[in-house]
Amino acid sequence: SRPNGLSDITAALRPMNLDISRAEYRPGENGDSVFECVFACPDRHRFERVVKALGQIYGVRRVDEVAAEEPAHAG
Repeated sequence: SRPNGLSDITAALRPMNLDISRAEYRPGENGDSVFECVFACPDRHRFERVVKALGQIYGVRRVDEVAAEEPAHAG
């Protein structure tokens, strides 16, 4: 964990115009912090921009992509 980590992350995401549906910042293992945010990304190019922007922030070690869950279909 480090001072201003969350504000650096949100500042990097702000110009991306993402629709963030959920965000959570919590303690991780070994004194690290975990920032998890869920957003819809309309195309691969924008996702790659997000990964690049976050990767330039001091202290960010990893950015993971999680595939969207398919909506359940009724009967």
